[in-house]
Amino acid sequence: MTVERAESLNVEEIADIIHEIGFECTDCGDCCTADDEPLAVTVFPDERRALAEAAEENDASPEDVTEPSPFGDDEKFEWTVRRDGCGDCFFHQEDACSVYEDRPSVCRTYPFAVRFDDRDETDGVETHELGDAAVVVGECEGTGRDITREDALELARAVKERTVKEEREARELLDVYESVEPPEGSVVVHDSEGAHVVPE
Repeated sequence: MTVERAESLNVEEIADIIHEIGFECTDCGDCCTADDEPLAVTVFPDERRALAEAAEENDASPEDVTEPSPFGDDEKFEWTVRRDGCGDCFFHQEDACSVYEDRPSVCRTYPFAVRFDDRDETDGVETHELGDAAVVVGECEGTGRDITREDALELARAVKERTVKEEREARELLDVYESVEPPEGSVVVHDSEGAHVVPE
C-alpha cells in the first residue's frame, strides 16, 4: 500500500515544510563527494540508461556509469552512480556536475526526502511530520536560506515524484525477485528489471 500512500502525498504540505525550512543550493559539492561515509547516490534502472546516454563517452553503457550499492554483501538491491578513485561521484568534474540536466532524482531533491519507515530509523536526522510519513532533511549548508513559494512547490513536486518512483521500484522489485547465487568474484543486483550479475 506504500505506493498508494506516496501517490496521495500532498505537494502543498511538502512545500509548506520546505518553505519553512528554507533552501538554496550553494554548489558546494558536499553531496557529490565522499567524506567519512561511502558516497551512495541511488539510481533507478531508467536513470542508469539516461546517465549512460548523457555521459561524455559516446558508447557508455549503464554498467560504465553505475555500480552496485556499496552496502550489503554479495546480494544488492540498489544501483548507485559510479565513484571515482577518491570515492566521489563519477560525474563530479571540475567542481560541477557534467550531467546536470540528466542528474538522478535523488540529486534533484537533496537534501529532502519522504520516509514512511519507523521513525526510530531516522534518529539523529531532522524530520518533519507529514501525516503518516515524514519529510527527512539531510545535512546541507543550503538549508535555512530563503526560498520562494514557487521554488518550494517545484521542489516539493520533485520530492513526491521521487517518493512514488522509489515505492514503485520497491514493489516491482519484489514482484520479480528470484534468489540468485553469484559466482565467486561477482555480486548480484536486484532491481525491478530482474537480477543482474556483475563483477565485484
